[in-house]
Amino acid sequence: MIKDWLRKFPSYFQPFDWHHSAVSAPGMAACLVYGLVSHDTVTAAIAAGSAFSVGFGLRRNRETLSMLGAAVVMTLAAVIGSLISGNLILFTIVVAAAAAGCAMLALVDDDSWWVALQATIALLLASHYAADFHGASQRGIIVLVAGVAQTGLVLLLNRLIPQGNPKAPPNIPIPATRRALMLYGLVAALSVAGALLLAHAVRLDKAYWAPMTALIVLKPKYHLTRQRGFERLGGNVAGCALATLIAVCLPPLAWFDTVLCILGSAGAYGLIKARYAAFSFSVSFTAVMLLFTAHQSAVIGAEQRIYATLLGGAMSICVMWIISKTIARDYLL
Repeated sequence: MIKDWLRKFPSYFQPFDWHHSAVSAPGMAACLVYGLVSHDTVTAAIAAGSAFSVGFGLRRNRETLSMLGAAVVMTLAAVIGSLISGNLILFTIVVAAAAAGCAMLALVDDDSWWVALQATIALLLASHYAADFHGASQRGIIVLVAGVAQTGLVLLLNRLIPQGNPKAPPNIPIPATRRALMLYGLVAALSVAGALLLAHAVRLDKAYWAPMTALIVLKPKYHLTRQRGFERLGGNVAGCALATLIAVCLPPLAWFDTVLCILGSAGAYGLIKARYAAFSFSVSFTAVMLLFTAHQSAVIGAEQRIYATLLGGAMSICVMWIISKTIARDYLL
């Protein structure tokens, strides 16, 4: 059994989209290098996070609109999330509504769903950085500038570097009937709200990671959600564990952390069409290394993300199972 797994292991990292990696990673790299030179590592980390998210828009069917749209809605979400996160009830209602809308769009238009997903993720991330209007608007400006700059750079490099992999057509597992839209929106809202409230109830420091996981692993079918949840858990644990091992075993070197973060982002872009476990591994490793570059405690952050991934993935799987076994047997099984 172990020999079979080892034999199949390389296939987890295939196909690797070298073109996506070469075109989208330089923008995030530029943000991190700016942090090294200016010593403004916090601003650089915020900008790098924005560029990292926007770069995935290259593989959308309408890449320019998707990337620019993501930059704009992420900016608005970052400002709103920072302002209202102090009121947990209000924030939960807003996030649940955003998650429901995101899920509904997944059954209608793949590009619109992706843009809405980036907005919801930015909303959740911003909740960890509560601020007044001045602080929230400053964060929003950084997100917007980095996102727009990344869009321009990606489009330029996309023209200069030959494209290797064609865009895959969107795969929507169930028809977008009115009932399907309502049921899938309900599942998303309950999963995200439940994960958020439970994460706060158990006082997770990285509480936003739980509802973010709950939303990302959701698919319109129960068996797809279950598979995606388990693969995200495995990839997230492996990525966080590797970053933590680096933190414990190696001395803190800003340039070395930056290089590893850039390599992680390049891997995430390249693995976007590979097995979800491999993609999650690269994303989680990049996220934790990004904390290193901002001189935050990535060791504690990695541990908290593992707990939050368990919580969020389990919440989505449970909610999807309950709904699919009760009021939505004909849609979500």
